[in-house]
Amino acid sequence: MASITAKENNSTSNFEKCLPERFVNINTEYTAFSSHDAFSQLEDEYTNFSKNYKFVALIGDFNGRTANDDDFLHSKETHGNNAANFVENDVLTLDLLNIPRKRNSLDPIRNRYGNKILDFCKGNNLFIVNGRIGEDRMTGKLTCKNASIVDYCISSTSLLKYFRNFSVLDFSHFYSDVHCALAISLSGLSLKNVEETGENRNRQIFSEKIKKWDNEKCHEFKDQIEQGKVEELKILLDEVESGHLDFSKKYSSVDKTKINTLLDHLCSIFCKSAKSTFGTCKFSNSKKKGKKKLGKLKKEWFNDDCHFERQNFRKRKRKFKTCRTDQNFQDLKQAEKRYKKVMDQAILDHKRNLSKKI
Repeated sequence: MASITAKENNSTSNFEKCLPERFVNINTEYTAFSSHDAFSQLEDEYTNFSKNYKFVALIGDFNGRTANDDDFLHSKETHGNNAANFVENDVLTLDLLNIPRKRNSLDPIRNRYGNKILDFCKGNNLFIVNGRIGEDRMTGKLTCKNASIVDYCISSTSLLKYFRNFSVLDFSHFYSDVHCALAISLSGLSLKNVEETGENRNRQIFSEKIKKWDNEKCHEFKDQIEQGKVEELKILLDEVESGHLDFSKKYSSVDKTKINTLLDHLCSIFCKSAKSTFGTCKFSNSKKKGKKKLGKLKKEWFNDDCHFERQNFRKRKRKFKTCRTDQNFQDLKQAEKRYKKVMDQAILDHKRNLSKKI
């Protein structure tokens, strides 16, 4: 699981392309579900993404251990001076951003899938964020069973400068059975151009709106009507009448342009008077698709035992935040396990009851 936050900064240039975060889950090596083509498929997908998007991040469980080995090519690994210069320029980005070339890692092991990850990064000018940025910069914290690093955030070179923080959260039974969650923060980007379809779907456009009619200001509304505009309206009416408009006939020779001009002029007079009399207010006319606010869904399986364990868990969580001792941490973990166990049992019982009814 990954938690991503983005902070907007208008002082920086807008993104020219979208920022897709591709969440990855590669099956464990030497299992019935593993595939030798997993990384080839991932590389093909990344190639397709990089054609359309400038900034790309791959996040998730890669099931590979890379120790702290280099994820970039050295000049001696390339052939020809031009290739060497090209590679060095990509690596120099780390130096310019004060990001260490050598990653920190508490996992000293490198396996076959880890080699594939490193080759994948080298071949596509990508960099592993773990052990390089933010709170994890000096650590390289373990992400799985407190024994290995298999969950990564892998970033394109152009995206690195926007990372504000990267951290591996403490293990929680609520997120996964064995994996720790990754927390990623980005800053300096403009959200105006970060959208899925190339159109600005999230931007709010504010429009001016005249306030509602107030009967107490009726006379004031009349006084605000400009007499000069009324005279202009009379002239337009005379022009329409001169067109020999006969309402008794079904089809009359009416100048449509003059009628539209007349109505626009009339609306303008009323709107201007209303604006001066009642005032205006701003409102957003942006359409937020899929953002309908829904009421909280009632979980039928969430019984009294679940309520009790949730209260106890929250109590322990607040206590640990106030006083971070080893004992309070152990109490919090025990409360978390009990809460998860009670919820799992409640869900199981609920499913059994439903199956009996069927």
